[in-house]
Amino acid sequence: MADAPSGYVRMYHGRSSACLDQILREGHIAPPGYLTTSIADAEEYAAMGGEWDLQRREEAYEAKHGVSPREEYRPDMWDMYFALYPDDQHPVVIAVDVPPDVALRARPDSGAEGGLAFDESLSAEFIAEVVRYRWDEHGAEAAIVPQGAMLPAGP
Repeated sequence: MADAPSGYVRMYHGRSSACLDQILREGHIAPPGYLTTSIADAEEYAAMGGEWDLQRREEAYEAKHGVSPREEYRPDMWDMYFALYPDDQHPVVIAVDVPPDVALRARPDSGAEGGLAFDESLSAEFIAEVVRYRWDEHGAEAAIVPQGAMLPAGP
């Protein structure tokens, strides 16, 4: 991925393809938006399909099976992410070039390396790049593999 323009902060937002579609349709990343400076952290959030979405899928799994998927898939959470991922979606990492004044209004987020939480909408115009991933089911563990980069079609 390329670097951010001078003065801007390059950050990453890991989500599902459905969330990306919503961001592009609505023209913004809705608050609270959690971004990180770590591609690896963003990839993990993308594999989750977004932390809030994962929590909903975990609750549905537990209601259906009577056991928490975290217990069933322990110790490999990536296998759980894969098993619970919606069939019609795929992970994406969204590279966002955050203007300095917007970055200064964000609050620290300790959940990810260099994490910031944005309590205001981030315009889709700040999206610099999107990397779509596919699940690699052939290894010993579930993993996501980049499919290549593309520029979004814009809001």
